[in-house]
Parts: sequence; structure tokens; C-alpha cells
Amino acid sequence: MGDGGAALRGATIRGEIVDEAGKPVPGARIVAVGEDPSGAPLRVPAPIFAALAAARIEPSGELGILRGAIPYPPLEALPVALPASPLASNGVGRFTLSALPGGRLVVIATHPDFIDGRSDEIRLAPEGAAEVRVVLRRGLSVRGRVRDERGLAIAGAELWKGGELIAFTDGGGQFDLRRLGGPDEVEVRARGHLPTRRTIDPAIDQDLELRLSPAAGRVRGVVVDERGFPVAGARVTLEAGAFRGEAVSDRRGEFAISGTPEGRLTLRALHGEHPTATAPEVMAGDDVRVVLSPGAGVEGEVRDARTGWAPPGLRVTVEGGGMVREAKVTGAGHFRALGCPAGAATLHATAPGYLPAAATVELPQGESVREVTLRDVRIDLHPGGAIVGSVRDAGGAAAVGIDVEAAGAHARSDGAGRFRIAPVPPGVAEVRAGTAVESVTVEAGRDAQVELRQR
Repeated sequence: MGDGGAALRGATIRGEIVDEAGKPVPGARIVAVGEDPSGAPLRVPAPIFAALAAARIEPSGELGILRGAIPYPPLEALPVALPASPLASNGVGRFTLSALPGGRLVVIATHPDFIDGRSDEIRLAPEGAAEVRVVLRRGLSVRGRVRDERGLAIAGAELWKGGELIAFTDGGGQFDLRRLGGPDEVEVRARGHLPTRRTIDPAIDQDLELRLSPAAGRVRGVVVDERGFPVAGARVTLEAGAFRGEAVSDRRGEFAISGTPEGRLTLRALHGEHPTATAPEVMAGDDVRVVLSPGAGVEGEVRDARTGWAPPGLRVTVEGGGMVREAKVTGAGHFRALGCPAGAATLHATAPGYLPAAATVELPQGESVREVTLRDVRIDLHPGGAIVGSVRDAGGAAAVGIDVEAAGAHARSDGAGRFRIAPVPPGVAEVRAGTAVESVTVEAGRDAQVELRQR
């Protein structure tokens, strides 16, 4: 995926990266993020640490406090994916992202001499094309140092902004923040110290000193199932204000998190085969016993309502009890989700070319891990149609980048003025693009053609 080269099937985004004066910016790294036509998260090129993508954690389950010593366990290494090759703008600031599945995307450009830039949202048909222009602004710099309460330099302190690591302190505790666009909140972290947050204004803070307090607390514990057996691979987090610590339980179910502040901490434990457990009042120094309940399990099948076949590209999620669990789906349309909270839940099924469907169910509580407590759920998906066409200006030329809306769905016209909206419920739909409005009849499994001309 670079500028030029052989054409590949799929959607394409071409564009240019320029500075505020309109001059090309070579060597800017390019990434497109958003969601594919099925609603699944999409990032191109792939993220460097895909295997460590954080799962969403929501509170549920039960937890107890166990008084008494638990040995500090060594944390086992997590697997990581190899980094993807970065994509960068060429010598004249141009780039091409090809073989994309389509969907809703935003192009992000980064360069060491500029503030990160973003395009407007792009709505791409599966084989559509779009042209974008991303403008990068030069940022301001702030220099400073990080010290402890005694005034000693802290080497290797991390400075974070908006969830991104932006700088380290050197051996003398010095740092240099670049590419700041204005006042920004920066968080400073260092091993053995409590994190601190500070709003930094480049127009005022040309030379500043940040101080960190020591953090000597530690929380350790064990994660077990309802039988008291250890649960390995549970992700345990502790949070309090700016502090966030994390560990993974080892094969004995044990974990430890150091550097915790004094006072109350919120602990959560997440595992793929159990509902999430939470406790809002853990204290530094506590030995904690986390009990993961077996939860509930559901399985069933999803079928094309007309043919009875399994829709390709099927995705099923289970939402309930403050959690969203992704079900495992086979090519035959069978799905299974384990470790769901018991009680009311909604199953959501989606597939490319089909209208989304949902089913409300009641999930019985299980008695053991990996137990399926509700079986034979069937969800029928109805195929939708598609609206395809083009947008023209008053003179008949292709209108590029125009938002097109029909039946609550949106698309944006590509470089040739073309667009595609799918899936759309069968029936008469009103299509709007700026000042142009047309009605079209949509049939399941077919493309309805329309041309929109701006007044």
C-alpha cells in the first residue's frame, strides 16, 4: 500500500499531506482508522501491538477479601504481534491506501515536526475511492525536568498526552515536548512514584519542573473460579484518580500490582470465560481473593431468512449486565458465547448485505465454567438492498466528497462522484445529497440506481 503500483481489488483512499502553506510534507506516517461495512473496528496498516489491544471492562460479578500472606508471583510474558510496515507520504506528499474493505474511516497523519492531522470522516463503498487532503500544523515546544520530593532527578519518567507516550526524561530528568498545539493535559509516570497530571501551555511554560511523590503501596492476590480453582490469564486492574496499575494472573491465579497510592482503589478482573468481577474499596497492602462466577452461556444459529443458509461474514455479540461479549461463529452460522452475565441480554447479529437483527433473551446462571445455559437460539437475517449512483453538480460534472443519505445510512461520493449505500431496507427510499433529492425503490439483494444532480 503505497503511492502508485498495481491496482488491487477493494476500496482506495488517495491523498496528499501538506503544511499550513500548502507545501507537500514527505515522510508523514499514514494510518486509516474506523470501522468496516459490518461495523467491526478497522485500522490500516495494522496496529503494532494488536495482540495487546485492550478489551472493554465493565463491572459485574463478586469479589471477597482474603486476609493473610500470598506470595508475590512473577508475571508471565504476554505475546505480542510483530509490527506492521509503516506507510508514509512520498516525496511530493502523496499516499495511497488500497485494498480496503470500505466502511467509515478517518486518515491520520503524523510527522515529528508537526502536530498530528486528521481528515474528515470518509464513507467508502467496498470498491469505492476517495481523495483526501490532510493539513499539518507546526507545533510549539516546552522543556522541563521531573524530580522527586527531595529534588532529585527522575530518569526514564514517561510523559503521556491523550493516551499516547510523547516523551521520556533523560539521565538528568530533562525532557523536551514538541508538536504542542496549545494548552494540553500531560500525565507524568515513573516507576515507584504516583503519576501526576498537569496542564501545560507552551505560551507560558517555557521551562517547568514537575515533582512526583513516592508510591510504596502494593496490592496482591489470587483469582479463582467458583470451585476455588486458580484462574490463569485474568487481567486485573487497579484504578484511583490518575493511577492505573495492571497485572495478569499466573498459572497459580496469583497477581501483584506495586506502586499503588494510599486510599481506596477500584479493582476489576476480566477473563474471557467469566463475567467481570469488581470491588470498589481495595486498599494498598490488601491481599485480595477474586472469585469469578461461571456466568452464563448461549449458543444458536443465524440463517438467511429466505434461503436458510448461513450468511457469510457473520458477527454475533451478546450485550447484558454492563458487558458486551463477542460470540465465536462458525462458517455454518452456529455461534456460542461463554462467560456472559446471567439475566436479560440482547443478541445482535450482523452480516454484510443484510439488515441487522437483534433478539432479547434471558440467560440462566451456570453452575460451572464454560457451561452453555441457553441453547437453540435462532436469529433470521433479512437481506437488504443497495442504492448506488452518482452525484453531479449543476453543470453535470462529478461532485466529489458529497454526503449522501438514505434510510438513515450515509455514504460520501468518491473522486468520480459515485457512491453506494448498503444495506437498505426494501421499499421506497428518499435519497438526499446536498440540494438534490430523489426517490428510489429498493429491492432485497439488488442495486437500485439513482443519479443526483445539485441545483
